[in-house]
Amino acid sequence: DLKILHDTFIPGIGGNSSVAFSYVEGQKKSKKYKNFFLFAGVEKLLDNHKEKCIKLNIRYIFLKKKRFQIKIKKILDIIFNESPDIIIVHDYNIFPFLIYKFIRKKKLIYVAHGPDKTKRFIDWIIYFFNSIFSCKIVLVSKRKKNELMYKINKFFFSKKINIIENGINTERFKK
Repeated sequence: DLKILHDTFIPGIGGNSSVAFSYVEGQKKSKKYKNFFLFAGVEKLLDNHKEKCIKLNIRYIFLKKKRFQIKIKKILDIIFNESPDIIIVHDYNIFPFLIYKFIRKKKLIYVAHGPDKTKRFIDWIIYFFNSIFSCKIVLVSKRKKNELMYKINKFFFSKKINIIENGINTERFKK
């Protein structure tokens, strides 16, 4: 089995977890993947997330964090204990996962979720940093050619970019 760790930051209800769960649901026909979720957040883990993990047979850990506090040692303990083949970081700073990537020579994929227009300066710095050190970058929507994100990606990261457009689960929502 290929072990995949999904890291999602929970600032309440958000798209990060939805995309991560959709990713796992898309794999359900294949038995060669084993997923593990690392939820981190300032709010408590939603019951809905726990229920989905149980339904999809996903092991998970929730790390309660305080604002601007990253529990790097705890994250490293979890990663090295789980020993994933691939780490997928959903809109979160990848710094804690780089150590594992370099020591174990594993893949690190960065999924950028948030809308560009609401990004703060620090969000752009994190995007750039994460993009440099990731094997692949996944964007959840296309960008127009005149937008900053498009220009940054074309100039620096064109070979790493994959785009998956948010859509409707046609298995769940029929006409």
